[in-house]
Amino acid sequence: DHGDTAPGPVSMGKNSSRGKLLFQKRKLEADTLAVSGGGVVPRPKLDSDGRVDPRSVSNLLWASYYQEQKVVPEGEWEAFEEMMRTTLPVSFRLTGCATDGSVIALRNYMVNTHVQHIASADGRKLESIPWYPQKMAWRFDVSRAELRGKGPSERSMEGVDVDTRDPTLVKFHSFLKREGELGSLSRQEEVSMIPPLVLGVEPHHVVLDMCAAPGSKTQQLIEALESSPGKPPTGFVVANDSDVRRCRLLVHQCKRLDSANILVTHHEAQTFPSRLSIREELRFDRVLCDVPCSSDGTMRKSPDLWKRWTERLAYGIHRLQLQIACRGVELLKVGGRLVYSTCSLNPVEDEAVVCALLAKYDGAIRLANAHANVPLLKRSPCLETWRLRENGVWYNSYDELPADVREVGKIRPTMFAPAPELVAGYNLDLCLRVLPHNQNTGGFFVALFEKTMEVEGSHYFDKEAKMVAAPAAELGAEEQVEVGQKRKLDIESKGEPTKAPPRDHVSAVLHGKGEIGGLYDKLFVLKPDLLARLADFYGIDTTRMPLEQLVSRSSISKSIYFVSESILRTLKLDVQTKLSVINTGIRVLEYTGMKNIDCEYRLCQEGLHTLVAQQLVKRQVVHAPVSDLLLLYQKRTQIRAEEFTAETARQLKEVRICTQFLYVIPAS
Repeated sequence: DHGDTAPGPVSMGKNSSRGKLLFQKRKLEADTLAVSGGGVVPRPKLDSDGRVDPRSVSNLLWASYYQEQKVVPEGEWEAFEEMMRTTLPVSFRLTGCATDGSVIALRNYMVNTHVQHIASADGRKLESIPWYPQKMAWRFDVSRAELRGKGPSERSMEGVDVDTRDPTLVKFHSFLKREGELGSLSRQEEVSMIPPLVLGVEPHHVVLDMCAAPGSKTQQLIEALESSPGKPPTGFVVANDSDVRRCRLLVHQCKRLDSANILVTHHEAQTFPSRLSIREELRFDRVLCDVPCSSDGTMRKSPDLWKRWTERLAYGIHRLQLQIACRGVELLKVGGRLVYSTCSLNPVEDEAVVCALLAKYDGAIRLANAHANVPLLKRSPCLETWRLRENGVWYNSYDELPADVREVGKIRPTMFAPAPELVAGYNLDLCLRVLPHNQNTGGFFVALFEKTMEVEGSHYFDKEAKMVAAPAAELGAEEQVEVGQKRKLDIESKGEPTKAPPRDHVSAVLHGKGEIGGLYDKLFVLKPDLLARLADFYGIDTTRMPLEQLVSRSSISKSIYFVSESILRTLKLDVQTKLSVINTGIRVLEYTGMKNIDCEYRLCQEGLHTLVAQQLVKRQVVHAPVSDLLLLYQKRTQIRAEEFTAETARQLKEVRICTQFLYVIPAS
């Protein structure tokens, strides 16, 4: 009996959508899970739609494991577990520099329009996160589902669905979506904001984000790099991920910042390349090592973890975490800093990895104070001793494991706590262990390392080797010839004709190999005559922006991109194309195809922040008062120059013919 369902064949097999739901429901209702000590998981509760409520699924394996490990301080377990079963508040950051006028205006608008009007019967608030500096991060004590209006709808007497959401929530949700799409703010879990702050990035740093996707932390790194308004940074950020699809998501996220100081790469983090050529090495001032983990600190956001958690989730990923962290140490410059972080509560993924790193690089790295940059963040003590559980039995050391368990190889010696006298010298209290009940957040772990001397495996044996941060002028003539010889122009690729392209504007390959339009970026050097015409037409300030920073991603140069000087230098040095570049540069100019105009390339919207706002171009720009800008918005059709103010009209008459687009900067 299917009730009101329409007649006809109905699939109720385990693989149909409805069949899957019923199968999972009955399985969870029927199954019980025995654990060490004889505990049994009770039947889970069902919500109003007949679906299993994940937060009602008791997992005695999880509870007994963390109680035995004493992860939660004495007397706080009930508060901890209760908080773990609640939904995570909505949190977000305002992007950009805190002293920038547009950021200040957005924050004031949000406070006046939303903060003062949002209230609920149970006292929830929209407030700034107290430990995040300069009120740039905010928390709203509602769940994501509630903010989006999910849940059972109500019907009026006429049978029409009625929106029962608070109008202030609807308005605020629209604000978050709109500003998020514009890149003015970024939705991000609160504890996820900690690692970039702890890392302490400055404008001159070369930074590596080893496991960067989906990109929220990378955005913070870029913002820290560009924290000096009006002064472009000399460093850059390499954002790497091992998954190509996640790399594409990373590119999408970072494009909102319109930054030319990011290089997105695709590599396994544990084998990230450092040797660019015989004499050149890629080394970093700062490394963020936010490694893959079991993620049990995110149960408030991902309650399905309650049903599938076991301690073996951590055992299976510990080795990879240690490999990635070791590679990060090898890529770090002496005096540089590395942050190791996870969203796991398990000491096997946290303190165990920290101790293994300190033991491996004895004296070459040391822990630094991770809470110096976040002094108001509440934290819990780190562990100095822990044990491992396998098949319901607890073990204090690797030597205690049965021979058959050791032969399997899933449990490794580095997972166990070192001897107490060794742990005492590691100063683990300098790390951050954040528990959800400390400050209404998710769970997180952060350790900050400082490199004091070179380590084995870094391949830094030639003291005379130049770093990529060295000025381009320091390259010898022999090296410059080598770069030129390696970059032969190859315009033949899938989908492109083998004959000369209609716009023959490129002279050589700057970086990349393989097919154009393939998996990785292929960058081309533009011919001097095109660069000279662009410089003359737009009045490019070549003293501040060398023309070689304008490159193309195709042999036909449909679009022209701007790359930072430091990234350009790095790509030039990578003569063997060791770096698999997914994306870099900002699109600043685009071919129009229009005839009878003075320049066939027009400025692109995403390039205005780079070229116009930083005053790298002096021509084809009209400085106008706000009244003229409003007039342009209101009419939205062809406007005579005489309709603007006299000064704006005068500037318009001096603009050379380019396209139908006009770029206006409001005068101060």
